Amino acid sequence: MNGARGVWQSVQQYPGWCSEDKVSDLYECILMNKIRTCIDVGVFRGQSFFAMALSMQQSNNPCACHAVDTWTCDSYQTTNETRHMYDFDSEYNAFMCDVTNFERANPCHCHVHKSTLDDFFAQKTFCDAVLLHLDASNEAHSILHYAKLAWNSIPEGSIVVLSNTHRESTQEALEWLTSQGNSYALKDWKCSSKKEWHIFSVVPLLGAYGTNKEIKNSSGVSPLLGAYGTNKKIKNSSGVGPD
Repeated sequence: MNGARGVWQSVQQYPGWCSEDKVSDLYECILMNKIRTCIDVGVFRGQSFFAMALSMQQSNNPCACHAVDTWTCDSYQTTNETRHMYDFDSEYNAFMCDVTNFERANPCHCHVHKSTLDDFFAQKTFCDAVLLHLDASNEAHSILHYAKLAWNSIPEGSIVVLSNTHRESTQEALEWLTSQGNSYALKDWKCSSKKEWHIFSVVPLLGAYGTNKEIKNSSGVSPLLGAYGTNKKIKNSSGVGPD
């Protein structure tokens, strides 16, 4: 398995929703910033989780991937009409089987937390930069709460990936994250002419000082924006940059 394309091909064996462009973005963020810990919030079937785990193992360093989800109807935007479409217990059990098989074949430690993000951070503290992927399908106020909680619970130099930003339910969270400092909102990507995920680097000093000089994470690596050494637009592999 080589590069983002190899990760994309490998992750096809797992159910879920994670496009090739998104896999490429996650891979780029993880490898460029030498991320060794990923947190996937709103796992459900797990394709994004395994994309992050497979990307991390390419660094040949010890790594850990945390899956955080309650796997209950209350955690997803289901109605009385649609709840019968989801068997969350079966989805959770299937995911656990996939995790067990994955760990047998790959040198990445997987940790599954059947809990809310509040409970997760009440028990976990991280010293080094992490990548947190927020893909919860809760109501808007819950997504905003999770965005604020994540932003204030992970170290500087970490990365927050907010998914489903084309949905109305994520707009408050997107606006709040953007308000933390436009100078370090890293990039928006287009898929089917819709912005479906946004990436932010947790570097509060950027907003305060208006520069990214001398700001590094605990491993001595500049945050993703700083890694480019400029505030210029960042283009994806097809040459398309943010608006």
